[in-house]
Amino acid sequence: MRSDWNEYLKTDGIFKWFKDGEEAVRCAYAWDWLVQDKPRETYGQEAITSYEELLRFYDRIGVNAAQKELDVKKIRNNWNQKKKRENKKDKQQYNFELSHQVIADLDKLAKRYDVSRPKIIEALIKMEAAQNHYLPQKAQKTSLF
Repeated sequence: MRSDWNEYLKTDGIFKWFKDGEEAVRCAYAWDWLVQDKPRETYGQEAITSYEELLRFYDRIGVNAAQKELDVKKIRNNWNQKKKRENKKDKQQYNFELSHQVIADLDKLAKRYDVSRPKIIEALIKMEAAQNHYLPQKAQKTSLF
């Protein structure tokens, strides 16, 4: 019996992330995800607001450890994606073509300064916008544009 109980407690460890930090917010997010992903299991149930309620919910619906782990992984991935998007409200993604040589140079710069490609591009554009030094000279000498 003790062995079974210890195995049962191990499956609860999957949910540790919900208890760390913002428990109420994370559990509420999990509930919203569960309502969308498992409508039959959540229908007529009260919203989950705590770690303990989340554990009881999964005990009640009786899914195996693999399904619990999969659900937690999906919830965490969605949570992380949401947080990432919130942190990038003042940024926008662009898609453009660069020559192979420019990509190689960009990679060298990124490696040299140990930063990402977008950070290198952003720094170069900010420098040129502030100083307006290189592009006017280059435009006069060649057909840059």
